[in-house]
Amino acid sequence: MIPFLKTGMTRGRNRSVSNNRMLLEIHLNDDGAAFAREIAETLPIGHTRTRQILNEMAESGLVSVRDVADVNIYSLTEQGYDTLVQTLREEID
Repeated sequence: MIPFLKTGMTRGRNRSVSNNRMLLEIHLNDDGAAFAREIAETLPIGHTRTRQILNEMAESGLVSVRDVADVNIYSLTEQGYDTLVQTLREEID
């Protein structure tokens, strides 16, 4: 596993997926936005926990949330994008 994927943990329950990994999965989605279920399919945690983490990230300003047909879709905010880019640059150097 890439080391930076283990950094950037937030408050709450112990988890094996970092904010950086969540940001990366959203960014890699075709349109730069994703449903929690789509993100959960790429992670070692379930849909409910993925949604909880994404909502925590929304509270901290890393992702934005839109309601589409009664389902939340998540996308990176400018802060989230900057965080992801900074983390990747640090790991590459």
